[in-house]
Amino acid sequence: MFASPKSKSGVWVDEDLVESQVLYRYMQWEPFGQKMLEQRKLFFCAPYKWTDPYENWWCEQLFRDGSKLADVNAYGWCTTTAFGDEPYWRMYDHSGTVPVVRFTTTVRRLVGVLREYVAPRKAKAYIGRVAYHPSVGLRKEALRLRDLGAGAQLSRNVAHALMLKRTAFRFESEIRATIIEPENKQDHRLVDFEPTKLITNVMLAPSMKAVDEQRIRSFLARAGFGDDKVRHSSIYSSPR
Repeated sequence: MFASPKSKSGVWVDEDLVESQVLYRYMQWEPFGQKMLEQRKLFFCAPYKWTDPYENWWCEQLFRDGSKLADVNAYGWCTTTAFGDEPYWRMYDHSGTVPVVRFTTTVRRLVGVLREYVAPRKAKAYIGRVAYHPSVGLRKEALRLRDLGAGAQLSRNVAHALMLKRTAFRFESEIRATIIEPENKQDHRLVDFEPTKLITNVMLAPSMKAVDEQRIRSFLARAGFGDDKVRHSSIYSSPR
């Protein structure tokens, strides 16, 4: 859980996360990765717009009419600590037909980006490790959370709720960043960032075709990521 927030804005990090923790963000290059770098904005999506059927079910449990969480404006951005798992690439590359990249950052760098966003908006941001539980336990927790929280504790409870998933998703090893804002409900938030300050390096999918690699490397070089910061995954390479 998070330490109880005492101020009206700020960034809180889960107590078991260290600032040096490395985070990975897998993305299809087109349109998502390229657009993120072109616009220099991170896309934080409202939970009710998440495409995962389970996430939709969970949000319905938490934010339904009558819940004390119903009027909260929450937005999420997901990363993982998984870096050597081949299935993660296949989740995004559509059997090798779609170019995929993996951006690397750290908790410390992400905190810096979020601090600049929340300060002028009286918003709160949380970075936490997702906890995985059986469905029965999640239903009980949803009942508890719907009746909890007011004032300063409300955003903390929402952040905690959005860090819970079913045990079937444990392989994701997810670290999630959430933003809680008091007003102006929308289906997303765009968070400004400087690519070379947030991202330390970029990995290209093991299935990426040479022609795609060439043009993506050219784009990344223009964005400040030279060959020393961009590597092609060697997962599919023959042992030497």
